[in-house]
Amino acid sequence: MPHKRAKFSVRKENAKNSDLPPTGNLTLSEENVPKKIMRVLQAEQIRKTYREKRAREDDKNESGNLSRDAKRRKKEDDDSKPLVIKHGESLKKFNRRVEDEMRGQVAEAMQASRSITKKANKLEKKAKEDRIAAAQGKSKPKKTDDSKIDTPPTTETETKPTKPLPEMDFAKAEQRKRLNDIVQEPPTFTKLPRGVKSTTNEGTKTEVVLPMMQKRMEIERERAIKRYRELKEKQLAEKKT
Repeated sequence: MPHKRAKFSVRKENAKNSDLPPTGNLTLSEENVPKKIMRVLQAEQIRKTYREKRAREDDKNESGNLSRDAKRRKKEDDDSKPLVIKHGESLKKFNRRVEDEMRGQVAEAMQASRSITKKANKLEKKAKEDRIAAAQGKSKPKKTDDSKIDTPPTTETETKPTKPLPEMDFAKAEQRKRLNDIVQEPPTFTKLPRGVKSTTNEGTKTEVVLPMMQKRMEIERERAIKRYRELKEKQLAEKKT
């Protein structure tokens, strides 16, 4: 099993075949070297292979095949032809080929359009500034000589300084009231409210209240206030629960 440790005899046999010096038959291509290092080490071989390939191409061109310039001219002629979908070519690949071919033309057209728009905006801005300057020049009044202007004589009413108007301050509220204030007791009126006329005629005597009756009224008033407060507390407790 791979997770089990091998026997001592097996480990000893494996140790004999490990950490040995390289043999003479081992070449550079068989070594475990990264590709970039391999290119550096085999640079001379790569250049030699490239020269041989170029020599074969030159020999082939001299034998009657197309040269590089002829291939380039042929490619330019192919580019000048209208783009047509090829046999067996998918529409996606054809669209991509069209975009690649026309990318340069589209970029040139966009650049030309931007330059034309920029130039037109510049001319429009300049014309607008000229119109504003012309309008301001017409609206400026002509300079006149101050010595020729006759100043009217000033009257006494004009020379008198006007008195500043007194500042009106509103009376400050003695008691601030909130929106959710709860009345704890009935109000007591020291005088009749505005707009309420007294029912008693002038000259008639007011009714005299006995002290015992006054005391009883005060007791009833306190009892009513106490009962009202208890009801309010009960309602608030029910709302919270």
